Amino acid sequence: YQRRVHGEGMVEYSTALYQLKRDKELSVLAQSMCEQDRYSPHTLCVLANCFSLAGDHDAAIKFLKRASKVSRFMWYTHTLLGHEHFTLDDIDEALQAYRHAMQVNPLHYNAWYGMGQVYMKQEQYALAQYYFSVALKINSNSSPLYVHLALTLQHQHKYAEALEKLQTAIEIQPGNLLARLKRAQLNLQLHNNEDALQELLFLHDKAPKESQIYLTLGKCHKAMGDKRKALNCFNLAMDLEPKENPMIKNLIDKLYQSPG
Repeated sequence: YQRRVHGEGMVEYSTALYQLKRDKELSVLAQSMCEQDRYSPHTLCVLANCFSLAGDHDAAIKFLKRASKVSRFMWYTHTLLGHEHFTLDDIDEALQAYRHAMQVNPLHYNAWYGMGQVYMKQEQYALAQYYFSVALKINSNSSPLYVHLALTLQHQHKYAEALEKLQTAIEIQPGNLLARLKRAQLNLQLHNNEDALQELLFLHDKAPKESQIYLTLGKCHKAMGDKRKALNCFNLAMDLEPKENPMIKNLIDKLYQSPG
């Protein structure tokens, strides 16, 4: 029993390393677990995370399928398998894996989250809202889940509810910069320009090298009639994210086409 719990803990730890993109630490962990038992389902899951972080999703899927055969009732394996299929746009396979995880453990919130991600990508926002809501009932202290739920509400034009969920996300985790950025973008969409500006200035102080902040700040300055500041922000966004240059140049062209 202790070995199983320890193994599950290592899988979750490897997922945390994956999310933090700590490839060297993840590689060391995978090597250590292989030395202990290379055929255990936990080792196979850690190896899958290792290969996934390296961009080899096919290899990750191979290890996860092997793990699922060794231990069919290890729900976390099926959830990771769902994430890999989702990354490769294998939607049907992803849904099947998430549903299997939910059948084995209905309280595994990551599987409900995964289902929400799939339906969000398919623009089935009401369904995505349902799955994210269930995930939050299981894990009500997750700031990122509130952000995802808010985005589904925003797409359904439920703006007041979306702002409420983003506020909750920020109260749970004040350092959640994505939640603050999404709130600024939504306020900008609703023409609450001053609220958006204050949020964006706060974000600029916290993350001065994030192109999305400069891009949104440029849009905010444009909406408030300050073309000079808007142009400066757009140029900074291009410097930070060159691959977005065509889109940002289009915004600059429109900036000078607009009256005033």
